[in-house]
Amino acid sequence: MIKESIKVRYANDKDFNEVLEIAREVFNYFDYYYIWCSLYKTRIIVLEVNNRIVGFSQSYLVKKMGLRIGVIYYLGIKREWQGRGLGKLLVTESERYLSRRQADLIIATTKSDNIRVQKLFKSLGYKIYHWSEIAEQCNWLLLDILIRAARAYEDDILMIKQLTNKIPCLN
Repeated sequence: MIKESIKVRYANDKDFNEVLEIAREVFNYFDYYYIWCSLYKTRIIVLEVNNRIVGFSQSYLVKKMGLRIGVIYYLGIKREWQGRGLGKLLVTESERYLSRRQADLIIATTKSDNIRVQKLFKSLGYKIYHWSEIAEQCNWLLLDILIRAARAYEDDILMIKQLTNKIPCLN
């Protein structure tokens, strides 16, 4: 049995072409474009298996109305490496990065038919909400803040992990 060497690290400029290759493989053109546009505006974390980049995450922090919102913007794993727990490693490292930046909560978004991603985030302690549930449970202003923070105008599912208790309506 061959043991694979797995390493999670912050990306550097030299990694961006490989990140974009993965993005091209696993996302549609719309998402690929936004990944490309935000390369220098987000913290990119890469996951290597045997010194080959097979996955990445993009994260950033938004400060809005007294909240520090950590956003996991994109998470991509090469198709042949999906389903092996590598996404958990990337999300966990993204959480560490955002926690060190003192995020009050961490959010990620997806579409309602992306059950695999919802299960991944739920297994890591995130609560899963449809956008309308946030408006009903909290208010429209919070919903607007979260949609804008995540730049998630095409998605309808919000995954939230609170690190502080600044938003009690989400408990």
